[in-house]
Amino acid sequence: MTGSRVRIENFAGMVPKRSNRLLGNSQAREANNARLSSGEIRGFRDWSALHNFNDSAIQKAYRLPDPGSPGGFLWVGFTSPLITLFPGPLLNDAYDRYYKFGDGRPQYNTLERLRNGDPYYWLGVPAPVLPGALAAAGGAALDEERYYVYTLVSEYGEEGQPSIPVTDTGKEDGTWTLSGMDASVPNPAEQPITHKNIYRTVAGFTTSEFFFVAQIPLAQDSYADSVGSDIVARNNILASGSWAEPPVDIEGAVVMPNGFFLAWSGRDIHFSETYRPHAWPAAYDLSTQYKIIGAGVFGQSAGIVTSGHPYFATGTAPENTTLTKNNSAEPGLSPLSIVPLPYGVLYASQNGLTLMSAKGVTSATSGIITKDEWLNNYSPETLVAAQYEEQYLGFFTENQGIAINPSEPQESFIQFDAFNRIDMVQTDEQTGELYVIRAGVVYLWDDPAQQRVAYKWRSKTFYFAKPCNMGAAVVDMEPLADIIEDLETVVAEARAYNTERIKTRLQPIATAAMGSSYVEPMPPPFDEIPQNRMSIGGSPLLDLSQLMARNSDVRFTVYVDGEVVFSEQVSDKKMFKLPSGFKNDIWEFEVSGRRTIFSITVAETARGLADV
Repeated sequence: MTGSRVRIENFAGMVPKRSNRLLGNSQAREANNARLSSGEIRGFRDWSALHNFNDSAIQKAYRLPDPGSPGGFLWVGFTSPLITLFPGPLLNDAYDRYYKFGDGRPQYNTLERLRNGDPYYWLGVPAPVLPGALAAAGGAALDEERYYVYTLVSEYGEEGQPSIPVTDTGKEDGTWTLSGMDASVPNPAEQPITHKNIYRTVAGFTTSEFFFVAQIPLAQDSYADSVGSDIVARNNILASGSWAEPPVDIEGAVVMPNGFFLAWSGRDIHFSETYRPHAWPAAYDLSTQYKIIGAGVFGQSAGIVTSGHPYFATGTAPENTTLTKNNSAEPGLSPLSIVPLPYGVLYASQNGLTLMSAKGVTSATSGIITKDEWLNNYSPETLVAAQYEEQYLGFFTENQGIAINPSEPQESFIQFDAFNRIDMVQTDEQTGELYVIRAGVVYLWDDPAQQRVAYKWRSKTFYFAKPCNMGAAVVDMEPLADIIEDLETVVAEARAYNTERIKTRLQPIATAAMGSSYVEPMPPPFDEIPQNRMSIGGSPLLDLSQLMARNSDVRFTVYVDGEVVFSEQVSDKKMFKLPSGFKNDIWEFEVSGRRTIFSITVAETARGLADV
């Protein structure tokens, strides 16, 4: 900027940490509801409803691909925002199993059962209670000592830990009867156990190797084995010796890239076997010094957020995963603030947004916002966040939020204040779409088919070398023809609202005090449309002509030494005059509306505009 002229383009976001006067010419003192990645000011698109659970308590939702459901999707909802539902890691799983964490004991279900409304099963297969008894009889060959065990098997082929081994000595070609086995399980409704697998040792091999003998129904409590050792020795060896059930107090989980779960409870980290979500060997467990808040995955690592120092869990398999404590004390303030992104994991700490990446632990916002501003203005302990494109997008109250993109300085930091009553935001990992959940309804964020939401962008404070009068301005914006469809949508929604409002019967007595406002309850979806603030005798209906003007024009506001001296609607990119008769050296400029802004040019005279 030179002289008494200003041209603002290549618009950027906010940097609250810096003084308004020291911001770059394209940076914002205030940027609300604005998309800035292109360098232009654009409004986000409004939401569109995807699914209504008809249950206002729902705070988490998943859309599962399902050819058997209307529209090809099955919606599953939960009342706790901490619950996560993962598709099974096994490719082409014949049962389409889904695994649920964050609601007490880990559970799972099949797509068919979910579609039918059937309850979840407990995750894991129990070890047998009874060891059984072994007796050898008959035969003419040499004596040998054998050990037998058996395992429980679910209807989905999942196998648990073996029973305590039992032993006897008898003839190799005799009949060995294993009796007294479990014929039922303690919780048949929660654990669908249908069969037992029987294993035994074979002479000439170590006693720690148990070979498969036979599979029998759960209800059968004995089995007579007369199969020759030469045949048994060619069978599979017992693999489930350490396949324990998952701990019942698991608080959350993530899926690692190579097909195993990483879960946590308290300070402990647990792992499932690769591609066997029901099996959780205790030997894989690791521990942190601090309580675990949550985790996110990037690359071959998981960033473990704790109430103290963060940790990295890195490995290609559960048995070789290592845990590394970082030296930075960056405790997590909100489990719902943890968001995995392509370049790492972001979460809310006391110092701002902390980034865990291949480079270690760094602050993603240290150059944007101070610790005091972060803690006092953005309530990070209540932050719920998700990934949208490459942005970190979060809300800390029902209608106030932020968006940050550490990898794109242009967007830096923007705020949201145009959305109402947000309960939860989450990313659909199968589509990349962002969902907003409010009162049991799932909405698609930034739907391209919807009208743009009104933005506001206010410039830095421009200090001129000497007082001047900025007398002319041009706001270059998208042509009106480009937003005709948006205007038609606005008018259609307003007409539908007016029709419904006319049909709504008034309450017998309006109890609003003189000078205040009274809002008549409206049925969905019209409860989402802001109602008029009207004077006595005014109309309760939306004024279509005013709506057209408000949605097609851009309001341009000029501040001089902090006071508004001009605020008018601008409908095109023609030059317009600003107030005269005064001079000052402190100026700011603001645009608000729905039309895309390309640039703002301000000068003392109309001729000066051409020189900028």
